[in-house]
Amino acid sequence: MCLSYTELLTTKLSSLLQNLRDGKGGASFIEATLTVFLFMLFVLIIIDVSLYFFSYLILSYAAQSAADLAAKSEIEIDTTQSGCQEHPTDCTAYVNTVNAIIDHAVQKALLIARPSSSTNKNLRLVSFDHYYEAYTNSGIAPFPPKDAAFLRPGEIVRIHGTNQTIEHPTRDFSNFGWPGPSENWGTILQDNPVMVLIEVDYYPITPLIPKIRMQIKQFATRRSSAFGKAVPDLSTPLPTESETPPVTPVPTESPTPTVSPTPSVSPTPTESPAPTPNPTDSPVPTESPVPTESPVPTNSPIPTETPYPTPENCNCCNLAPPRPPGCSTIWCIDNCWGAGV
Repeated sequence: MCLSYTELLTTKLSSLLQNLRDGKGGASFIEATLTVFLFMLFVLIIIDVSLYFFSYLILSYAAQSAADLAAKSEIEIDTTQSGCQEHPTDCTAYVNTVNAIIDHAVQKALLIARPSSSTNKNLRLVSFDHYYEAYTNSGIAPFPPKDAAFLRPGEIVRIHGTNQTIEHPTRDFSNFGWPGPSENWGTILQDNPVMVLIEVDYYPITPLIPKIRMQIKQFATRRSSAFGKAVPDLSTPLPTESETPPVTPVPTESPTPTVSPTPSVSPTPTESPAPTPNPTDSPVPTESPVPTESPVPTNSPIPTETPYPTPENCNCCNLAPPRPPGCSTIWCIDNCWGAGV
């Protein structure tokens, strides 16, 4: 007898429900359910702990990188009302420097976190207010909310949208603040580091665990002279190195490429016809007939000095051959017989 799939499934479900009603297998089902739940909960906790420490490492790197940038920037600026009135360009440059430091930290923090304006609640940055109304003698206008904070010694920031404030840990705002009449930023920065602060809200994926506020602080020492003058920015040597361009007269040596007209000397290839004259000169080998002038040996007729015989020797012509040397038939014809001797 063959049962259809629907009938077989109905039979199995009926059997399972009957076993549960009879108390058979119900304990095993409950144990399996609890075991799976605890196992999944354990896995989620491990994931949350891993994400927490991984995020902390990335954010620490972001804050430390920004603090290092601050230590290499000129921040010994009098930002009081009187200081900014006397040197407005210095205050403007300081504001640009602080914005660059904060943007540097936020740019690296966004590798792992979301901006404070995001609606995603996984890992979200917290924004801060800089130079707000607590600074009664500030020559700098309040900053818009920033997703990271930068503090010189004696400064304070406020978490945006709250009354919670964070002060510099070694020189607080309440008791010291900015340099007094007998102080300057140079001496203060020799004894107190600058600070970069990043805070994020971490929302775990494990159920029933509330959000966790992570706070990362990184410090860097700004070395300056006793009179508060800025240590030369490490980036400033780059322009000095840019003075190497005066050494660019090396390009002036580029006229050597003008010497490239030597290729114009390439007409020497036009002298390549010179090889053709060589073949024409090859007749010089034809002058090898000079060896043919070896007939100079034909001048060997010097032996024709055989005219040893004189006219009175014509008697030898009357002799039967062979005749004595010098008395050849030709000689006889030329000198004796032809001469009528």
